[in-house]
Amino acid sequence: MSRPASAAAAAAVVAAPTALAATATAAAPAAAAAAAAATTASATASATATTTTAAATASPRRLAAAFVAPAAVAAARGGVGHGSTFVPPAAAVVAKAARRSGRRSTVAGVGGRRRAATPAVMVAGAATAGGGPREPLPLPTNGLLPKDATGVSEYLAAHANHDGRGVTVAVLDTGVDPGAAGLRRTSDGRVKVVDIIDCTASGDVPLSGRGVVSADGRSLTGITGRTLQLTNEMRALAARGAAPTADGTAVHHAAGEWRLGVASAARLFPSGLASRISAERRVAWEAIHRDKLADIRRRKAAHAAVTPPTGGGASAKAYKLLKEELAAAEALLVQANAPTSAAVYDVVAFWDGTRWRVVVDTSEAGDLSACPVLEDYRVAQRYGSFGDRERVHFGVNVYDDGTVVSVVVESGYHGTHVAGIVAGHYPDAPERNGVAPGAQIVSLKIGDSRIDGMETHQGLVRALAHLLPASLEDPSVPPHAAQHKVVAQVANMSYGEATPLPNTGRVVQLLTVLAREAGVLFLSSAGNAGPGLSTVGAPGGTTDAVIGVGAYVTPGLATQAYSLLPDGLVYPSPGALCADGYPPAPEGLSAGLTGGGVAGPTSGVRVKSERADVIAPTAAVVASASSTAPAAEEEDGDELPLGVPYTFTSRGPCADGSLGVCISAPGGAVAASSSWMLRKKLLLNGTSMSCPSAAGAAALVLSARPSTSVARLRRAIENGAATGLRPAFFGTAAGPPSSSPKELSLSMAAARIDNGAGVGNGTERVVKAPVASATRASSITGGTRDSALTASEMAFSAGFGSISVPRTIAYLDAYAQCVEEDWRFAVSVTDSSQRAIIRARGSSREYGRGRGVYLRAGGHECRSVSKWLVHLDVADDALPDRSAAAAEMASDLELDISLIPSAPWISAPAGVRLYGGGRQFPISVDPTGLTPGRMHYGEVAGYLAPSAGAVRPHVTGNIQDWAEPRGPLFRVPVTVVKPLLLAGGDGGVGSLVVENLPLTPGGVVRTFVLPPAAATFARVALTAGTADEFLGSAGVASADGVIAARTVQLHAVQLVPGSAPGGPRHVFTLSPDGVGSVVIPVNGGITMELALAQLWSSAGACTVRRLEVTFSGLSVSPSMLSVGAGAVASPCVLLTNQLPQGGSSRRLTLDASDETAYAAAAEAAERGTAGLSLASETPPVLAGVGVKASITHATRVLPPALAVITALPRDRDLLPDARCIYQLELEYTLSLSTSESNGANSGVDVSVLFPGLNLAVYNAEVEGGPYVMVYDSNGKLVHTSDIYPSFASLSVKGTYTIRAFVRHEQVGLLETLTEMCATISMKLASAISLEPYGSAHAAALAAGDGGVGGKLAISSSGRATLAPGAALAFWLAQPKKGSLPKWVATGDNLVGNLVVDRVLAPDGAVRSGTTFTGLAQYGLTWAVSPTMSGEKSPKAERAPSGPAVAKSAATTKAGEVSEKVTGQTTSTDTATDSAAAVDKPSTPNAAAATDAPEVAAVADVKDTGKDKDVASWVASQLSDARVGVMKKLVKEANGANLSDAPTHLARFTALADAHLAEKANDSAVLLMRLQLVDSVAQRRVAAAAAAALGVLSPDAVVLAPIAGGEGDEGGARANSVVPPPSSGTVVGSDAPDWAAVIAAADGVVDAIDVAALAAHFGTRVNADDESAVAERKRQDTTRSTLIEALFRKARAAAAVATAAMVAACGSTVGPPLLSDGGDAASTDGAAADVAAFEEAFIALAAWADVSAPAPGSAPASSPPAVSGGVPGVKAHASVSGATVVDVALLVSARERLRGCPATALRALAGLASPAVGGRALAAATVERFALLAALGWTDAEADARAAAAVAFPKFWERY
Repeated sequence: MSRPASAAAAAAVVAAPTALAATATAAAPAAAAAAAAATTASATASATATTTTAAATASPRRLAAAFVAPAAVAAARGGVGHGSTFVPPAAAVVAKAARRSGRRSTVAGVGGRRRAATPAVMVAGAATAGGGPREPLPLPTNGLLPKDATGVSEYLAAHANHDGRGVTVAVLDTGVDPGAAGLRRTSDGRVKVVDIIDCTASGDVPLSGRGVVSADGRSLTGITGRTLQLTNEMRALAARGAAPTADGTAVHHAAGEWRLGVASAARLFPSGLASRISAERRVAWEAIHRDKLADIRRRKAAHAAVTPPTGGGASAKAYKLLKEELAAAEALLVQANAPTSAAVYDVVAFWDGTRWRVVVDTSEAGDLSACPVLEDYRVAQRYGSFGDRERVHFGVNVYDDGTVVSVVVESGYHGTHVAGIVAGHYPDAPERNGVAPGAQIVSLKIGDSRIDGMETHQGLVRALAHLLPASLEDPSVPPHAAQHKVVAQVANMSYGEATPLPNTGRVVQLLTVLAREAGVLFLSSAGNAGPGLSTVGAPGGTTDAVIGVGAYVTPGLATQAYSLLPDGLVYPSPGALCADGYPPAPEGLSAGLTGGGVAGPTSGVRVKSERADVIAPTAAVVASASSTAPAAEEEDGDELPLGVPYTFTSRGPCADGSLGVCISAPGGAVAASSSWMLRKKLLLNGTSMSCPSAAGAAALVLSARPSTSVARLRRAIENGAATGLRPAFFGTAAGPPSSSPKELSLSMAAARIDNGAGVGNGTERVVKAPVASATRASSITGGTRDSALTASEMAFSAGFGSISVPRTIAYLDAYAQCVEEDWRFAVSVTDSSQRAIIRARGSSREYGRGRGVYLRAGGHECRSVSKWLVHLDVADDALPDRSAAAAEMASDLELDISLIPSAPWISAPAGVRLYGGGRQFPISVDPTGLTPGRMHYGEVAGYLAPSAGAVRPHVTGNIQDWAEPRGPLFRVPVTVVKPLLLAGGDGGVGSLVVENLPLTPGGVVRTFVLPPAAATFARVALTAGTADEFLGSAGVASADGVIAARTVQLHAVQLVPGSAPGGPRHVFTLSPDGVGSVVIPVNGGITMELALAQLWSSAGACTVRRLEVTFSGLSVSPSMLSVGAGAVASPCVLLTNQLPQGGSSRRLTLDASDETAYAAAAEAAERGTAGLSLASETPPVLAGVGVKASITHATRVLPPALAVITALPRDRDLLPDARCIYQLELEYTLSLSTSESNGANSGVDVSVLFPGLNLAVYNAEVEGGPYVMVYDSNGKLVHTSDIYPSFASLSVKGTYTIRAFVRHEQVGLLETLTEMCATISMKLASAISLEPYGSAHAAALAAGDGGVGGKLAISSSGRATLAPGAALAFWLAQPKKGSLPKWVATGDNLVGNLVVDRVLAPDGAVRSGTTFTGLAQYGLTWAVSPTMSGEKSPKAERAPSGPAVAKSAATTKAGEVSEKVTGQTTSTDTATDSAAAVDKPSTPNAAAATDAPEVAAVADVKDTGKDKDVASWVASQLSDARVGVMKKLVKEANGANLSDAPTHLARFTALADAHLAEKANDSAVLLMRLQLVDSVAQRRVAAAAAAALGVLSPDAVVLAPIAGGEGDEGGARANSVVPPPSSGTVVGSDAPDWAAVIAAADGVVDAIDVAALAAHFGTRVNADDESAVAERKRQDTTRSTLIEALFRKARAAAAVATAAMVAACGSTVGPPLLSDGGDAASTDGAAADVAAFEEAFIALAAWADVSAPAPGSAPASSPPAVSGGVPGVKAHASVSGATVVDVALLVSARERLRGCPATALRALAGLASPAVGGRALAAATVERFALLAALGWTDAEADARAAAAVAFPKFWERY
């Protein structure tokens, strides 16, 4: 924003503009002469003085405190200052005060230099009117965290010890950083953050490992494989825990154990921090690898410079190997451009004899000397840090008897900022303190780190349970969770969301118990979904038991924190300053903190000044550094507001009629920031900031009045709220005139005075409520129409007003002896037909009922009188529930209540007498006389009826007496939104024009209209008008060459039943002659609000000349298109232009600048009276209509594979009265596979849905869920989502386990969900378009333009035109073949949208290819048929020669099967499925061998003839039976424990020997023997690899299927079998019998005529010769058998050679070619075995392409699911019986043994990540460790080990 040229010179300095400047300039000579003295004094005083001023005795104008020189004021007032957000300029005020008091006060600038208004620091050396350079002034700070508007500064100045001391505030948020600046100590030196608890379990670390201490007792091996060095402190504490107890009792069962876990930064850290740390780690990584890469490249260049040896000798071979090794090393280093893992930390826990101790290895190197030994945080408030770079502070808590460590880390900076507002304390800068610097903080983390800090059911319920006192658990036994309980008096929750069901749900019920029975004042933000009405969110704006807090911005906050220019923001428009830099006096604003037209938070007596009545502060205020501006009334009556509601703040009323927003507070602040943000403070705004401001104020009140009940405190806060807020910064718009600022402010006061005048204070008098005589009275009695609108606006925006600490305490003191102030009144409103009485306690009927009257529909309810029944009950919140005192109170209750309606259109009885058990009374609402198109708010207030002779309580002290009428005991809100409508038809308005809408910064103009019932969308257009119309003057249309503009927001809101309130918001930047338009969706027949708001930060007033709304109806039928499987075309779809119907339409035109004319025109339209407001127009033609149908997702329904209900542990999951929470765990299996043969590892975005349970947090009827966790085949958590499903990229080659969790206290309810299916939504890579056709046949045949009907021109390339009432029918063609991805399966549903686009132009001109905007979207599903999915089924061919041919074919097939079994069969024909699952997949071209014997037997029986010898037949059957038994043994052996392998081998050998005695060359049996022997050996290898990774072996126990609670036997078993990572223990520890494998392989090879086989494949096959083709197939199977045997032999030989190499040189790697030489160990002892392996490898290579997958091109930092690697479990293309990982390991072994670790590592680089490859890649992962170590790449090895610790978890991560 540019300043006007006339004020440019003055903009360089900091001072307050004021209308009093002229007076100051002409001040007495004594004041001018004192300037020099003040200037001299300022040099000393400014070093120590705070932002102070003498404003207490002068009438302030405009902004001031933000721009006062502290030294000048200190000199003028002796250092006693004021510090207000709105302080008068020093020069004018001090001169005026000096003149009035006779003192010679001086100040810099009086009579000399003048300071113009700007929040910037003065520019050194800037020219001034006085000719000298200006010096910079200190920046003001009192507006950075506003405390003046709430009276906090004033109160603390007089009561420094009531700064929150003795009060604990619970912050339910993302967590609080205990080490953040300002959050370390309270004002009296206590620890600020007394407890931190992660209620989400996102920081839970299962302690699944058990450490084994080294022989010297000083170290152990962690889960990551790092050696953890135990400190002396750790060893001493552990020894104490294991020592015998003094009293002889048994030591703790875990004494002496070292429990191990691992935590990943990727999971713990907030996403922003994780990104930063990842980038920093990458820089450090690159620095290390840069040197390595440079060294390799130098060596590569040097090697290339050497002349290659000639010939094929050893030298040439060595030269070639080194060249390949250097190239491989270079390629590896280039690809390794970033670490593959985030930071991974070992966690160690042990028992010290009293409690659990925890150490987290934040060094990532095993150095625990710098890592603190922690305990539960609340014990000693000790915390650790993850490093100086990370700057993440964390605490720990131990749960579940030492099996879980909760590492408490913030999920975002939000919570720390909130805590800083509540209670930040800066000893060296107290002016920057939070609201209650003496209060302590309890951090309850409800933002789950796994879902980017969103709240979850579990987090909310646990947080609330932690706040409940132990007395509410089980009074008969000690508290179960005492060690984790917190005590708080105030709770702040700056979270929430929109909800369709206010005041309903399990969370709401717990909040009610917390607030009403646990004595906790709960405050929550109202939401940031404004400016439309009814946009309050849950729980803050929708829950009875919660104080909902709205947000406003103070002028000081706007100018100091946001650094906005004050002119145009708090003045009518930019350029309003006079030539001397000061605003003209008539337009000035005074600082008004008044509440209800009386003295505001600042107390004092009124004294008369020359210009106005001002308040002289009391002695207590003068003696302190008060920072609250005095209330004042200028001669022109204008008032500067406390603040203006932020444009975004949510507004009431709630959908059930309650007010929604209870109170407001400043909604922006510069406050504490998390340490990891690397910023000391942050500027944030929102109701998230206003809520802690109010919570801090409540803490101050409780600090002063600690025994106050929740009901009493809440009533005092609401009745004591200050009404100095205004709907905009100033009341005069640029265009037509509106109410004066004083009228706008006084209307707020009128509400309080009128409401309270009817009953007085329940003591000395009764004053009759005034009744307006006007036919159309305002919403607030006695006010003008403008003031009524203002009062209604502020009621919905700010509730009862701004929270005020002095006024709240004054109210509490005034009525301290009134016991009814402790009573909570439960109010419920129903229509007159319902007579059930609501209870204040213990009734479920309290939830989900109306809490007020809300009329919004445009039909009968707004045109006639309606009657309502108010149900009322009362309870005493100061008495324990279910206590004898509470029962006695209910029995003795007799209370007379006077009922006072605030508006003449509301009627109520004079009063009601209330007894125990509740009462009810009727009210009626008559909206018939209210102005259409406007909102109207009123209420029925219930006051304590006075009794004769009563004396008003009176309290004296430093706080002002309560000078106002006593507030009501309860209120019944009544809201009428009366939409504009037309007489006749359905009342809908087809077209609306509103002219001359005045706007100011923060102002909102609302128009309510009833759309026609058939409307589906509307076009809204804004016209700014000329400069004179828009800005009020063409002279301010530009400044410094910049065109003036205003930012306005249009919010369209409809309350649709079943949907959360809200609607589209669009922002426009308008300048003179500007036009903006937007098309919005509409629900026909439902009142629509069009809220036009100028953003609070958009300086300067404006008037929008024209707001035009045109409704149209373009509908699609059916609204949900569902196409069944097998359909070749969709059902008929009908597109209809429904509006207007039946002739011409009428346009309603209104003028917003004249409220009287506006009301008259609106009434005339409603009654059908002819008037100028209605004009006929030609029905619009919908031109350019387009339809786009597309498929975007595929869904798949999965049934649960497992459903388990468990009781959760009691230390975290316990409801009041010791009620246990149960958890339902559902498990699903998702397999994504394709038939693609290229091995690509592509990804698909997947989301898990539970329709019916999703999309509800606060109104959900369950305690938690569904919370979804997705695990890969290793058990690693790869995705987390909650009730708002999110997408994760998963590999199409992977198998995933999905677990969903739902919680409730009723087991029976959970049992109804045990069969709940999961819906898997999968995104298509690109949308698939469905073309529209003019007939079903055309769509089915996908005909072109020349076909039957052909395509319709209703797509993006061609549009249709629909006249009013016209319709267009079309059909959609099915997706084209090949358009669907391979992973789509039969039974899936294709899901998409039918999007309707349009152009509202009478001429119908549309450009080709207009973008679809998605005005209206209709659901579309298409079931996938076998044809669409590509599923193939055998097709029967009709035999040309009849049954004889078919019989011959069947006989041939049976014969072929028999031959396969008894003759030379393939390796996979004889392999079992289970064997393949262990160490190889089945060969693709073979049939399942398990079923072969049975088929063969049947075939043989059928072929048995008379000529067959019986003995031969018997022998054949016995032989086949032996084969079948042997197959069964193989299958059983692969599924049995490894320890039973010798038994199975012995049994198989016995049968095989007998069989081979008869058929010596039966390669099927020989191959089965090889497979069995080799599978046993491979299982032992896999067990060893798993042990090396520290995870469970697949041969022992799989990952624990259920992570349950108490008594979970599965979890206990899983823990018991986990071998210590350092022990090397392997289940079935016998070494693999490689000699037996080699012998078995040689047996298979010997049975095959290799020479004949080679000769056969040396010739080509005649494809026309059927016998030759059949022979080739038989030889193919023989070759596959040979290749498999050779492969298994080579793999066994590699293992033998590796063992020999280890024995010879101590390493699995031969002498590396890249080593620097030196004394390398001799490998002669392994030479023979290495040569044998090389021979076996060459033999295999002669028959198959023994190659590893090519390394992927994706960088290492790519997501695992799309990294391009080939899944290791995929069958190898040419090596039969081997997977990709098998062959890769074989190739790697060869290179490794040849001393080429880089080439060996390169062979493994093409494999997919373990997340895709599963545990089959465990061996490859361990192999990488050895290869990286051999290369000397220690950093890469450490990174690989850390990644493996996360990729291969030992335990399922828990919910």
